[in-house]
Amino acid sequence: MLWRLRKENQKSPGGMNSVREHRRLFDWSDRTMNTDGIYKREVQEMQKMVHGLQMRVKDLAYTIHNLEHKVKVLGGDPNQYEMEF
Repeated sequence: MLWRLRKENQKSPGGMNSVREHRRLFDWSDRTMNTDGIYKREVQEMQKMVHGLQMRVKDLAYTIHNLEHKVKVLGGDPNQYEMEF
């Protein structure tokens, strides 16, 4: 990706004349090569997945609770399991 940015800057009429463009490109390459940043991003993505799974567990627990309540209201035993044949 770094080579593509350099090619685009070379194709532009001004090239990479300004110091600001060079710094921007250098900072970008620093961020991508930093292993600490890569680890932090991985942890962030994993935490996002864990949060999504926790929300799913919460929703399923709520659904189970509602279904057990419906079984009780209809006069059944929520601990009785039906086997399908």
